[in-house]
This record gives sequence, C-alpha cells and structure tokens, in this order.
Amino acid sequence: MKIGIDIRSLMDQNRSGVGEYTYNMLENIFQLDRDNQYFLFYNSFVDIKADLPDWNYPNVRFVASRWPNKVFNFCQKFLKYPKLDNLCGGVDVFWLPNWHFAALSEKCKTIVTIHDLSYTRYPEFLSFRRRLWHFFLNIPKLLKQTDKIIAVSKSTQNDLVELFGIEKNKVAQIYSGVKAVSQISNDNIEKVKIKFKIKKDYIFSIGTLEPRKNVEGIILAYNKLRKDNPRLDVELVIAGGKGWRYKGIYRLAKESEFSSQIKFINFISVTEKEILYSSAQVFVYPSFYEGFGIPPLEAMSCGCPVITSLNSSLSEIVGDAGLLVDVYNLADLSMAMKQILVDKKLKERLVENGLKRVKDFDWKKSAMEFIELNNWK
Repeated sequence: MKIGIDIRSLMDQNRSGVGEYTYNMLENIFQLDRDNQYFLFYNSFVDIKADLPDWNYPNVRFVASRWPNKVFNFCQKFLKYPKLDNLCGGVDVFWLPNWHFAALSEKCKTIVTIHDLSYTRYPEFLSFRRRLWHFFLNIPKLLKQTDKIIAVSKSTQNDLVELFGIEKNKVAQIYSGVKAVSQISNDNIEKVKIKFKIKKDYIFSIGTLEPRKNVEGIILAYNKLRKDNPRLDVELVIAGGKGWRYKGIYRLAKESEFSSQIKFINFISVTEKEILYSSAQVFVYPSFYEGFGIPPLEAMSCGCPVITSLNSSLSEIVGDAGLLVDVYNLADLSMAMKQILVDKKLKERLVENGLKRVKDFDWKKSAMEFIELNNWK
C-alpha cells in the first residue's frame, strides 16, 4: 500500500508537541514496516531537506513542493489545488498527523489525528488569530469527510463523539508514547543547573506560556506555598516558549515577593529537559485542558513525581501515579506541592508508580496500531 503523510509539522526548528508526535510515530513506523510505501510531503519555498530527519529507508521517500506557504495554504483551502496525493505520485491513503489545509482526491482515503478539541471546549484560551485559523480549517467538515480518525486519548475520543457527533467506530483511540531516558551523569546535572542559574532544590514545569497551561496558577500556588511554609526554600523553574498573553505571566512573576527565585528558561534541548525533570523535586502541570499531555509522562519516565489536573485526559493518562488537583483551587495545588516536598514516602511511592505507568505508553505500540489501522478492507 502507498501511504502519503503530511510532515509539515517537522519543519519548525523547535518542534511543537505535534512535531514531536509526528517524529516519534514515523521513527517507529519505519523501523517496523518494510511492506508499505511511504511518501513524506512537505512544502517550503527554500530547500530545507537537510533540516528534516534522515530517514534512509528503501520504502520511504520525501516529496516537496516549492510554494510560498501562504500561497500554498490559500490554494489548498479555496482552489483545492494541487492535490497532495497526486503530488506524491498517487497514494492509497493520506495521513494528516494534525489538521491542516490539505486538498485530496476523492479516491484517496484519509486519516487525521486529533490531539485535542480545546478550540471548541475552551475558545477563550485561543487568540483571535488561532480562532480564525480554525474557522478557515472548517474542522467539522474535515472530520465528516475523513475516513478514519485517530484520537490520542479516550478523553479526545469522547469529545469527538459528544461535540461533533462522530460515530465511535470511526475513531481509533491510539495513545501517544514516551521516549526512554538516556543515562544522566551528576556532572551534566551540575552543568545544566549552572547554565540556568538554579542554586537550590526546585519545582519544575514546562509548556508554552499561554492561558490554557495555567502558568499563572503555578506562580500563585508557589507564592502561597512559600508564604505558608517559610522553611521550604525551593525555586520555581518554568521552561517553554512565549505564547499568547505571556506578558501577564511575566508580570505576575515580577510582582511576586519571591520573584528572584522564579526562573523562566524558554526553549531547552531534549537532554536539558531530561536533566531538569530528573533533578527536580516535583513536576507541576495544572493545565486547564489537554487532549493527551506528554510532559507528565516525560517527568514520570525521569523519576520525577507529578502533580497535574483532575480534568480532560490528564487524569486518564496519569492515573494513580501522580497527585491530581482541582486547577481552580490554588490551595489544593499549593498543598500538593507541600505534600511531595515534605513527605519522603509519598514521593518515593509516586516515583515508583510513575515508572510503572509510563510502560503503558510505548511509541512502538502506537506505531504498530497505526500500521494495523491501514489494513483497509
């Protein structure tokens, strides 16, 4: 079978969650599958082939078009041209690892992965530009026309059924995975701490600085923790790129009486991320909504105890391997931080449960389920 895949999410220098999902799925699919032929489509006005993953497999081929992106998206949306499956030389199936402007022939079967439906559940967390993007994408029409849908969690699967009336048997629920952690030396830990000026034990969080991630809630809960427990002298380290309304987050941190101990470190490498997870006292991720939520799994794989939200997919993914909190209750979040910081046995139990839990989320298993999904009958 010939399978076309949209890899435009791999073109960003700092890959987003969708980019990481696409990379890890394809990395494992290509290791497992030598039977199907894969055509990886991307569009770029300049040649970026050298920046893409080096997948040198006999059944994998890169296909590029050379349009300015805005022109290409306009033509895909309004002119329905060119057909992506035809650019790939004619394929049986075309997979969109995330929704995007994509014109496809009627004869070509389609698969789309849905990561979350935050734009419907919580439109107030999106900028006007993002809302406009979703409006032009016309998600309801896309979901209706696609042949199969991959939902990355049961929560997202349920949202598809509830919000869009999608038949449940049309939706394949395939969990995302989590990568194994490389060995980390004490020397490397010290180097990273020096680089980011971390001088004490710390609470760690990672995610785009935007309202949906509830970073302001983390800062307010941290302020309460420090005020109520003066002896708990811990720093707060927040990694992640600047998103919509990030200035309010910086302002809140600056106004904190503990501002000198709140550190923002922007984008970090994979190795730095693993080190920061591994050496943190606790990882906090009180997002208002997630379709899957990879960071809590990454933290658990690094042996870091996790606090996350009792909502959306997060309780489904983390289960009893972390402390689940009401994200609208700052006292609840602050108390959870304190519990892990002062209760050694609780921390050890969460670390142990977390290391067991991540074994249920394996990229090879996800890849195999995708390959099996393509046995069209």
